[in-house]
Amino acid sequence: MRRLAQASLARDGGDSVISADIDEALDDMLFSGGRLNAQLLGGAQAMAAG
Repeated sequence: MRRLAQASLARDGGDSVISADIDEALDDMLFSGGRLNAQLLGGAQAMAAG
């Protein structure tokens, strides 16, 4: 939710949320350096174990 709010604030001062804001937030969390995807799939434990 924080990333979604940040995207909306950056675009129009937080007046509205559009699908592009959601896409940007999800891309950031899941693909662009975010680790949420690995954590959800258990990859974080495997990476820590080495």
